[in-house]
Amino acid sequence: MSLNAEILLQYGIAGLCLYMMYSITYNHLVEMKELLIEIRDILAKD
Repeated sequence: MSLNAEILLQYGIAGLCLYMMYSITYNHLVEMKELLIEIRDILAKD
């Protein structure tokens, strides 16, 4: 395996990890937003 291929592989793995972390964080933010909207609606009923 050449040095360039190894560097590309490492960048690929790092990019994949960053992408996964980003998508997981984004999904959590969407869930939290929906939860906050639900709580707001419940509080607004009183």
